[in-house]
Amino acid sequence: MKNRLMSTRGAAVSLAILLAVLVLSTAACGSDEVAGAPTTTAVGATDEPQELLVAAAASLKSAFTELGEAFDAANNVATTFTFDASGSLQVQIEAGAPVDVFASAAWKQVNNLLEKDLVDEASTAVFASNEMVLGVPADSSLAITSFEDLVEDEVKKITTADPQTAPQGKASMEVLTALGITDAVQPKLIYSKNASQTLTYVQEGEVDVGIMYATDAVAGGDKVKVVAVSEPGWHSEIAYVMATVNACKKKTLAQTFTDFVLGPEGQEILSKYGFVPPPAG
Repeated sequence: MKNRLMSTRGAAVSLAILLAVLVLSTAACGSDEVAGAPTTTAVGATDEPQELLVAAAASLKSAFTELGEAFDAANNVATTFTFDASGSLQVQIEAGAPVDVFASAAWKQVNNLLEKDLVDEASTAVFASNEMVLGVPADSSLAITSFEDLVEDEVKKITTADPQTAPQGKASMEVLTALGITDAVQPKLIYSKNASQTLTYVQEGEVDVGIMYATDAVAGGDKVKVVAVSEPGWHSEIAYVMATVNACKKKTLAQTFTDFVLGPEGQEILSKYGFVPPPAG
């Protein structure tokens, strides 16, 4: 009986010692967390980021690159962008390209996709506008101060995006038509693939002048000089439109991206790159 009692007491003592060690170890770990690392983690912060694919007009490249980084950081997302002329992106979506969100530089391409039931009408939103300008290489010595000067003999090469696929080109041709100088300027035109290529031609001095978006001139930095700005009435309204592609499997995430672009932070970034607020209504 005595041996059993001693054995029982010994086991109890051992258990008590073991529990004390565990308590001390737990306290030590807790102390390390306070000193060296946060004890709380944001919901979803350790999850793998969701992927989102956005097809956007070439003129949005600089702004959307920064905007995408801000969106990803705030929402634990990995956004991939593909930039091209809006018309080219429309064709890619029609061909089944795995796109979640389409950001067009005009309503035309979005409406074409709506007619084919390829984008969600309820998700469409106008998020920005732009202006048409004349941009020349920074070291240009040509005396160009207005769109009418494009007819002068000293102006040999003029670039703008292909009006068949790029809203920039369509707006450019509207400006020339409104001023009655299309026939005089047409032989000098060199069509680029998209707005980004228009900018490249001007930056590298491959042309005398580019009819471009104001935002592209801003993106050109000190390599591009703006010499004239179009009157709004010379071209149709420039509206950048976003829509969720119907084949998208992440419609909630797609809408979150749209909301971010329309929100204060998104609009501030767009403004930084020269975009103007979307047209009223």
